[in-house]
Amino acid sequence: MDELRHTQIQAVLNQHGIGAWLGWRPDEIVLTTGYYPQWGVSVCLYPRWGNPILFNPALEPDDRLPAGLDVRHYGWGVSADPWGELVAALQTALRERGLQDEPITFRKVASQSTPCVNSAEEPPLPTNLAQLLEGVSSGGWVEADSALLGLYLTKTPQEVERIRLAHQVAAVGIQAFYEHLTPGTSEAAVAAAVESAIQQQMATRPEVQYARGWAFVQGGANAIYGGTYSRTTGRRLEAGDLVMIELGVCVNGYWADITRTGVTSGAALSPAHQAMFDAVKTAQAAAVQAVGPGVPAKQVDRAARNWISDRGYGRYFLHHTGHHVGFRYHDPGAIINPTSDLILQPGMIVTIEPGVYGAELGSGCRIEDNVLVTETGFEILSDFPRELTV
Repeated sequence: MDELRHTQIQAVLNQHGIGAWLGWRPDEIVLTTGYYPQWGVSVCLYPRWGNPILFNPALEPDDRLPAGLDVRHYGWGVSADPWGELVAALQTALRERGLQDEPITFRKVASQSTPCVNSAEEPPLPTNLAQLLEGVSSGGWVEADSALLGLYLTKTPQEVERIRLAHQVAAVGIQAFYEHLTPGTSEAAVAAAVESAIQQQMATRPEVQYARGWAFVQGGANAIYGGTYSRTTGRRLEAGDLVMIELGVCVNGYWADITRTGVTSGAALSPAHQAMFDAVKTAQAAAVQAVGPGVPAKQVDRAARNWISDRGYGRYFLHHTGHHVGFRYHDPGAIINPTSDLILQPGMIVTIEPGVYGAELGSGCRIEDNVLVTETGFEILSDFPRELTV
């Protein structure tokens, strides 16, 4: 068990007079137990005292469960009434802790959650899930979403190591990206090579139980839209194209979010595109250097935005400079933009991702790293190549 995370969760529950938290979204299961659920129908009962209990469906594989975790099963997949069975099991667990009359909390919103291992479809949750869970305790349900989301903002040392592993796997994908930037190769083929390299890490690294990459590759004129949406197409790369990859990587339930911009071999990059790339690269480095404990997030944004604006690209910088990351591709929490009121704290992991894009520019580029705020400054978790070629 992650003792620091355990202390933090129970402090929130005690502060708000809540008997237990019922975590049911996949990222909540990862945060509370370190376990990445297969089906997405696991529920963690986290009491305000004592250890958490993970309720897994009967069809859930058990070979990747963390050691020492209290795991109980309910009949999803084998029972005629699995949800009624789950509610009864949760009620029993609350009675065991003497919490059956205390209020519980859980997040009712299903959106903006990480996928489960079986990410090809939405978890088969009942439409009345919230109503069912509300009936678990005679103390009823209380809303505590802001407090629960606050738990995402800083990562414990144990969680940082798990997120660090996700970045080690992401580095393999980025290397594959650069290796496939050849004329005539389609964006789809580059993306496929990246995702394949990432998934193969399950066969070469025993600590990687699950690895999945979502690679979005946009080259040449398709990169114009890189600041608006990420979309791989069948377009074939041309010599001298700027090519951008937006890469989400999940390893054992923990996430990295990386962007790199490269150039297709076979021709020199145009002076205009070289200048654009240089402006973004230098702006990104300046923003990273601004990261530190106690630093206002808008100051980090300003470091990137001012540099880009001073070089005439200000109106082509279309989005925020960063966001939280680690438990999800985009963790909850204040973003890094010109009006952000976020103050960076040790343990936060944020993206730094300025970019410029536009039809007048003929392409687009972005560089994105994930940066850990430390007690004395910062650490770049994704400290691998940022050049046009490697």
